[in-house]
Amino acid sequence: TLTSVNNGVISLHFNIANNGIGLAFISSLTVLHNGKKVDKDTNVPQLVARRSKVNIVHSSTHWLAKGASLVVNEKLTLFSLDVGQGREYLKQDIEATFDEYDLVIEYSNAYKERFVFDTRED
Repeated sequence: TLTSVNNGVISLHFNIANNGIGLAFISSLTVLHNGKKVDKDTNVPQLVARRSKVNIVHSSTHWLAKGASLVVNEKLTLFSLDVGQGREYLKQDIEATFDEYDLVIEYSNAYKERFVFDTRED
């Protein structure tokens, strides 16, 4: 996650990136909240805002489809949230709420080798 405060607006982005040396072919992407699978129609930024009791200025959700690919150095924002009350304690609260979410991505390379990226293992 990446968080910034600019002109009183807190911006939080939940990003993924391909930092490897070749294409990454996504076979599955699973978002977990406290260990439980989140449905693909779930608006994660709205849940975070509700839990943190903040008003959203802007939010977006981007789910990767099975078979999607990321090229080398490509970065993609899965969830973003902009909140208008840019106070430090709110920033920390929103970050803590987003930390309740984990990401499991199963992917393969051009040689069909399979890999798993799991934020719970950090």
